[in-house]
Amino acid sequence: MCDVAQVSLEHVTVDRGTTRALADVSIDAPAGTSTVVVGPSGSGKSSLLRAIAGLDRVTDGSIVFDGVDVTTAGPRERNTSLTFPEPALLTTRNVARNIAMPLEVRRETADRITDRVGAGARVLHIDHLLRREVGQLSVGEAQMVQVARALVHLPDVLLLDEPFAAIEGERAALLRREIRHLQREFGVTAFVSTNNPADVRDLADRVVVLEGGRVAQAGKVDDVVDHPATATAAHLTGDATVERVTVEADGHGAWIVHPAYRVRAWAPVVRRHAGRRLLLLTRPEWWSVVAHGDVEGTVERATPWAGTTNATVEVGGHRIVVRGSGVEASDRVALKLTNWQLLDPLDGFAIR
Repeated sequence: MCDVAQVSLEHVTVDRGTTRALADVSIDAPAGTSTVVVGPSGSGKSSLLRAIAGLDRVTDGSIVFDGVDVTTAGPRERNTSLTFPEPALLTTRNVARNIAMPLEVRRETADRITDRVGAGARVLHIDHLLRREVGQLSVGEAQMVQVARALVHLPDVLLLDEPFAAIEGERAALLRREIRHLQREFGVTAFVSTNNPADVRDLADRVVVLEGGRVAQAGKVDDVVDHPATATAAHLTGDATVERVTVEADGHGAWIVHPAYRVRAWAPVVRRHAGRRLLLLTRPEWWSVVAHGDVEGTVERATPWAGTTNATVEVGGHRIVVRGSGVEASDRVALKLTNWQLLDPLDGFAIR
């Protein structure tokens, strides 16, 4: 078991030449948790991980591990491990010696190195690869070797930079499960950068959304998934649709008017936007198939999805994706929107 570290970034700014990679970033990661950092390309995900590792110099602000300011400390002083999107393995070493390298640098004994490498390989189910040359590995195998190397010296903080970018399908799902198991088993504080919602679902205790080097939203997974602050936050944490709507008001409240349907919005804040064109953000799971609903349509197709069904419903020439069960193609259904988020098109942020 490693020493578990609480990680705090306080108003961190990172400049790379004339480019501002991170701007006034503040994040708290409780000890032993997994924080998934999402954002579009160029949003600062890699810079955030490199700053925590001590590889990118902090221009302003501070980074604190367990109450100790490590802002100016070198990488080795921080006891972190960072992996890269493409495994950076040494071709002059076989798998066992690649995994052993951090222990060799720390001048561990030969017996200690053999024990730790073997134990780490067994936990990741790659002990059969130990004698292989790096050039004989698949992409997924090479990535697991890189993770084993990162964990072999029991870091306080594990940093995984887009670990599954080159891996697809069931293999990626298997690796996510293995890494999540290891993170919990070792109790390590982890940061994972990604732009894949599946990584959020399978790996995260907390989510940080970066846009343009700034934190657009941060919080527990359910809070971010159920109440995304921006369209980017929604798309990078699950399936989402964003469409233009108009807000209308009457004596009882407000309506959200879509070109194909209208739904009642009881929240008082919505009424204050009467007459405006806003953006309506929905997720498939926020639509329910009911006996009597505000919206009616015909199921065009229904496909299995993670133990349930994704149904595409045609409504007035528009298509709504609904997640549920018990519907089939050609069914006539009634729908109710149980949750929704309105975004202001002027700044892109949610109207609370």
